[in-house]
Amino acid sequence: MVDGRDNGCRIPQKGAIADKQGYGMRYESRSFAPIVALALAAALAILPGSALAYIGPGVGAGAIGAVLGVVGSIFLALFAVIWYPIKRLLRRGKQKQRNDETGDE
Repeated sequence: MVDGRDNGCRIPQKGAIADKQGYGMRYESRSFAPIVALALAAALAILPGSALAYIGPGVGAGAIGAVLGVVGSIFLALFAVIWYPIKRLLRRGKQKQRNDETGDE
């Protein structure tokens, strides 16, 4: 209690200022200009107009080669992960079959 008033011992938050009587808190209005500017810039970046620029065949061939390289490397990685354990199991089965035929243990 301060001066016979119970003000609830409120701790002001960031951006809050006490009102004239000191009983409650009111919040300063923040400017939305930076948010609007950022949204406008994002919209302009996402929706560009036509550039009217020429891209030669070399760039297209390079892009196709890069895409094929990435897809091929992913395919080979999956093939290696799947094939080598299967290959090991087949080899183990063949060795077991050979051992059974020769009588070795």
